[in-house]
Amino acid sequence: MALRAISDLWRPRTTVGIVLDAGSIRAVRLARDESGPRLDEVLSLDLPADRPVHATEIERAGSLADERARVVLGLPARQAALHKVRLPFDQPDKVRRVLRYEAEPYFLDPIDDLVLDFLPLPRSGDRSGLVFGASPEAVAGALRSLEPAGLDPDVVLPEMLGLIQAGERLFRDAENSSLRLLVDLGFEQTGLVLFDGDRPEAARTVMYGGRDMAGHLAESLDLEPGQAETLRRETDPARTDGPAAARALDEAWRPLLVEIERTLAAWLGGRPDAASRAVLCGQGAALPGVEAFLAERLGLPVETLSRFSRDLPDWPEMAPELVVPFGLALAAISPGPRPNLRQGGLAPRQALSRYRGPLALLAVGLILALLLNMGDLYYTYRVQARAYEQIKSEINRVFRETAPGVTKVVAPLAQMHQELQKVRNEFAGLDPGQGRVLDLLQAVSRVAGAHEGLRITNLSLTSDDLELAGEGGSFDVIDRLKNELAALPFFSEAVLGGARMDPVSRVLTFRISLKRKHG
Repeated sequence: MALRAISDLWRPRTTVGIVLDAGSIRAVRLARDESGPRLDEVLSLDLPADRPVHATEIERAGSLADERARVVLGLPARQAALHKVRLPFDQPDKVRRVLRYEAEPYFLDPIDDLVLDFLPLPRSGDRSGLVFGASPEAVAGALRSLEPAGLDPDVVLPEMLGLIQAGERLFRDAENSSLRLLVDLGFEQTGLVLFDGDRPEAARTVMYGGRDMAGHLAESLDLEPGQAETLRRETDPARTDGPAAARALDEAWRPLLVEIERTLAAWLGGRPDAASRAVLCGQGAALPGVEAFLAERLGLPVETLSRFSRDLPDWPEMAPELVVPFGLALAAISPGPRPNLRQGGLAPRQALSRYRGPLALLAVGLILALLLNMGDLYYTYRVQARAYEQIKSEINRVFRETAPGVTKVVAPLAQMHQELQKVRNEFAGLDPGQGRVLDLLQAVSRVAGAHEGLRITNLSLTSDDLELAGEGGSFDVIDRLKNELAALPFFSEAVLGGARMDPVSRVLTFRISLKRKHG
């Protein structure tokens, strides 16, 4: 509990997830309290696709973050690869040591040229995890895109990881646990993640999005790029003004539909069940008629995330276009491993002011712990010293009662051993004529131990007899044992009786009676 409380000091209390693309800026601010993360503030800004993003527009996203907030920047799929793998260990430190060797078969680029990290999947049971990587140049380029606004993100993660994290959280709060296909209809790409309940089963990015559809419309209908984008955003693909527009819209959607159908066939092929529904998010989820259009083309029930999230108590107003930045912010504020592609020379220079409060609390806690430990050590020392003196006094008292002839006690244990040896020498055994009992038992043990497979189960010694019972060996071995015991100088006669073979366990049991010699 104490370690968890200390680790909570280093967990950010606020995180801001930011996603930039050619057509929009999306940002989500999450705040953490005792009940967990909550949606604090959002920014959704649509931009003209034919011009670069201005610094003032990026500053609006940065205004969601104060100096202590952890800023997470999303890296698009064309710059980052993500794969689901089985991690070799449960401990994150061990996984990091072998991550490059484990990840090498999954990446096309040379593994030494990539920045890698991983995230275990919760409740997987088979150590499943997500391994992702990007080139240092891609990470550095993403960081430079925020420099004009003076933003320096703490964390860089793939946008696909944000989509997966958001789906895990949103579907975890849903009532049923059927298969769902989460579709992120973006401007430059389309993300697909198949969930079984809240567990991601497969993920893929199709490099086809709203920009490509608008480009197809502009070429087919001879429109300006702005006109084509307006047509794409404002026209229901199932209800158009004319056959030319209908045919152009259908052809613009067709490449994406084909890829979604192929992906579903690959993921669900051969399975008796199928995805119960598709849930739409991203910029394209707001297109008119997109639910009915995709439901008809894919043969699946389709709903937008805004309709799905109405039944979620914690996220009733989750806008579809904010899902990816929400997932990125969630990855940085949740407990457990904190993945980050900003490593090595790309690592952020942390401001001391951000950690001034936690460091002060940690220093006070360490001082208090040190004082308490010193007090406890002194108290324990005094208690043990008092107990030692009491034990020493009791030893001396018992020693003097046991050996009253000893006047000076210096080394109680050694002196008592000497006194016992004197008594042992004076009393050799039960009968001086029969030899010492310890010598007798030692001789019997030596003879019996020489026969492998024999086990002595009972031994009874009186002044006249020694009764020996055991098991194992064979009749010949037991007969030799009897003769060897009879030859010992301590016995006058040996009788073997009760030797029998158990018909079930096939174990031989025996009993030998030995008469002791009298002086």
